[in-house]
Amino acid sequence: MRARHRCAAHAFLVRRSCEAASGWQHRHWRGSFYPADLPQRHWFAYYAARFDTVEINNTFYRWPEQATFKAWKSKAPRGFLYAGRRPAGFSPT
Repeated sequence: MRARHRCAAHAFLVRRSCEAASGWQHRHWRGSFYPADLPQRHWFAYYAARFDTVEINNTFYRWPEQATFKAWKSKAPRGFLYAGRRPAGFSPT
């Protein structure tokens, strides 16, 4: 089994530097990243065993329901980071 990737945190920095992917639902990863026989319902657990972070792209297009956030939290290991994209149309000005 591959070593789990870790986020690098530095005491003098507020941010974490993480190695992750943009989502975990990539069908073309079956057979290359995901074992060919692994059911799709187990992909997140497999992903989360190897990475501490994932980027959530759908937050850019539509803000998920609160139940979705709760479901994501319940499936993630302790310390796992979901990095959501800023919603389209959001402007800091």
